[in-house]
Amino acid sequence: MSKQIIIPTIWPISCHTDYIGKNSTFVAIKGAKHDGISFVPLALKKGATTIVAEYTADISQETLSAIQNANAHLEFVPDARRVLALRAAKAWGNPARKLKIIGITGTKG
Repeated sequence: MSKQIIIPTIWPISCHTDYIGKNSTFVAIKGAKHDGISFVPLALKKGATTIVAEYTADISQETLSAIQNANAHLEFVPDARRVLALRAAKAWGNPARKLKIIGITGTKG
């Protein structure tokens, strides 16, 4: 009997606005084609209360005003991808700590 995996539609922290909801944290990551900063207004509209961006992010005055008007918290970090990974793990109860890993090594001869 295996447990059924249920994937939530709203996440406590995400870099994709499809998973942002009330009281979520949106992490703006700059990609090869799109900059996450451009999605901040949408994340705020969906209910994000915290925005995480890298120190080097180019945030327009319009976006800063939207963050301020939404009473959201803006946090600057050196590495947004790392913050996303660490906070997502924490939000889900650090599941990697529950893994049991067994290693078998040997040589032939």
